[in-house]
Formats: sequence, structure tokens, C-alpha cells
Amino acid sequence: MAAPGTAYTAELTRLRVPMQSPGPTAGLTVRALHVGADGLAIGTARALLAADLMAGKAQVALSVNLDTQEIMLPPQVNWPLGRRVASLSVDGAIDGPIPPPRGLVADARAWRDGGGVVDLRRIDLRWGPLDGSLSGTASLDQDLQLVGSGAVRASNYAETLDVLAERRIIGADAALAAKAVLSLLASAPAGGGPAQVEVPFTIGNRVVAVRGIPLVRLPALQWPSP
Repeated sequence: MAAPGTAYTAELTRLRVPMQSPGPTAGLTVRALHVGADGLAIGTARALLAADLMAGKAQVALSVNLDTQEIMLPPQVNWPLGRRVASLSVDGAIDGPIPPPRGLVADARAWRDGGGVVDLRRIDLRWGPLDGSLSGTASLDQDLQLVGSGAVRASNYAETLDVLAERRIIGADAALAAKAVLSLLASAPAGGGPAQVEVPFTIGNRVVAVRGIPLVRLPALQWPSP
């Protein structure tokens, strides 16, 4: 996050707010965005947000479409797959009623109790060697912790694991074992190209599991005192 007073520059910034739409809607286009001297840089970004403040259960309250190209991450961080993100696209929505503001915890509980769901229809990411996508749904459990399920597809997984091991994000033995397992699950696309692996995942009790095998324990979501 940029500090207060950080300079933002861009060759193009265009904001569209249609006046005839049924709910609040905004479209943003940015080209050659730079945040500070050594901050985030984005080649192009297009975002469309649409809200329905009267949405009820199983209805879309907020939809988000984002398409970004040529992202350069700040150099101060040892990013797992390098600074360059070739592209990131998000198509998602938040379903469920938007409660009247009563405080963050109360609002989260009201949204959950009203059947609130985050629907990630598709996230596409090309970062370093990784070419992958994710889709799924998520919500909050009784303790206001994440629960969800979905599927992940990835190609160039072996090269991705090698980079993670070289950067000491994961151990060399863990990378080798993961490559062996994923190679058994991979298949060649019908139209040709690198082998792909697609696996289901679940999130529950703060644990991410793939094919029922626990992999990662998530940190607890910290909520302010009511």
C-alpha cells in the first residue's frame, strides 16, 4: 500500500459512471500507471463495478470484472514468482444482502446469516512460469472464518515449483514431492500444449485441503472487538 503523499502518474485515466444504470455502476480504465518512484506499475487495467443495494439472498450485490496486463510489483519484496505478472483477470461477485452499517463484525454476521457468498467465477493468472486459473465460492463460518470450495487449474507447475524452491519459499524436498504427485494428476490438453493439472480444493477450519489432503493452515481472520 502506498504511503500518504505518494505520487501517482498515468498516461490515461478514464472513469465512466453511467447515469441510466439500475444501480451504482462505474468503469475505470488506466494505462501506464506508476505508484511512486519504486512502487507498483501497471501497463493497462480495466475494471467494471456494479452494485445492487437492494439485493437479497442468492442475488448479486456487487459484481467485479478486472483485467490487468503487465504488472510490475514493487522491488522491495522478494515476490515468490518474481516481480512481473504478465496478466491478472478476475470475474467475481458478492451475493447476499448488504446490511445497514452497524460495525464491521455485526455487518459480517448479518451478511453471513443472510446467505452471503463470494462467487469467484474465474481468476486467471500468468505470473512468472505459472499459467493458472481458479474458480470457487467462499463464505464465513460461525466463527467468521473462511469456508469455501473450488478448483484450481495450472500448467507449467513443475517450473513454478522449481522457482519457489530456488527462492526458498518451499523446501527442495517438498517441491520434488509435489511435482511427483502433480505429474500423476496431469493430462495433456486436447489441442496440444503443456500438461495441465486440475484439482479440487476446500477451505474449512482454517485448513486448505486438496483432494481431501490438508496442505496449508491459514492464519485466523482478526476482527475488531464488537
